[in-house]
Amino acid sequence: MNKVNYQLLLDREIVCITGEGRVPSLLMHSCCAPCSSYCLSYLAEYFSITIFYYNPNITSKEEYEKRVEEQRRLIRELPAKYPISFAEGRYQPEKFYEIARGKEGLPEGGERCFACYELRQREAVNYAKEHGYDYVTTTLSVSPHKNADKLNEIGLRLGEEYGIPYLPSDFKKRGGYGKSIELSKKYGLYRQNYCGCEYSKRQREEGMRYNMEEIWDVYDGNGVKTGRTMERGVPVDGDYMLCVHVYLCNPEGLFLMQKRSESKQSHPGEWDVTGGAVLSGESSAQGAIRETREEVGISLSEENLTYIGRVKKRRSFIDIFLARRNFTIEDCRLQREEVQEVKLVPGQEVLRMEQDKRKRERDYVELLRRMLAVSGS
Repeated sequence: MNKVNYQLLLDREIVCITGEGRVPSLLMHSCCAPCSSYCLSYLAEYFSITIFYYNPNITSKEEYEKRVEEQRRLIRELPAKYPISFAEGRYQPEKFYEIARGKEGLPEGGERCFACYELRQREAVNYAKEHGYDYVTTTLSVSPHKNADKLNEIGLRLGEEYGIPYLPSDFKKRGGYGKSIELSKKYGLYRQNYCGCEYSKRQREEGMRYNMEEIWDVYDGNGVKTGRTMERGVPVDGDYMLCVHVYLCNPEGLFLMQKRSESKQSHPGEWDVTGGAVLSGESSAQGAIRETREEVGISLSEENLTYIGRVKKRRSFIDIFLARRNFTIEDCRLQREEVQEVKLVPGQEVLRMEQDKRKRERDYVELLRRMLAVSGS
């Protein structure tokens, strides 16, 4: 199945609207002021927007009220071509607990979150229908921690059910998340470090979830540190982040491949290599060691690593490592938020998976061939 480009669908809708000379009304569900900042600055050029604040997942009343006030303040201070208004939904934490029952222990980004998406989007779609809006959407897709495919799937289904057009979106595209961080800093917005529910807060505190305040070094197009940093997300145009891919090989010449969690936003359920972003202040070797320990529970030292080379992508550099170590599948301890399964495969199968299934770039495949030659596979 081909992946839907929701940003492209939004682009096409905007072209139609502007071509007809219309300024439609849009009810935009907002999770918080920081996430809405970019969405508002973008869509207020084309729509008359009402922010709909309905978030029963925020189970602390004090936290809820703090976020409401920041949302109101942003609307007052943000310049917009067309006026932006505000509508507050009912505060109903009991509704969130109802949909979360039996899912309390699930990792962030899974079925509990999907049920929460639908709870909030259903209320927004119903409100939009009752009050005669032309479109309805949500800001949630701007976050790298939210599944844009699932959000749009739910929104489009509810729009059809209620008979109101749902505006498809993937606001994190084109540096949207990075721009929301910039706008948050510009307006001094309160930026929470968890989504709002007690489960995400608890998992953050226990280290079960991604650290939503991960800091990365920013690199220029030549792979040189700029001296600037960014929070976890998508680099803005012209900036790059550094990632690592670690091909872990045992003495029998078999490589560890991991199946991505179904809750992952990109490539859920696909086979992949161990890896991730390098944190600010880390070397790529240190990042490779940390990611391997976190994702599959295998401890490495720099003596285990052989650096193979670097690939440049549109907004990132990837440093590729061969890691030799004596280990078995039984030694792996999986980070379930990232990995649902692992297997050992021969080198040529790694090449086939990466080249044919993941469609790696030619430069990447050449480095992969070099890695297999170094490993003796």
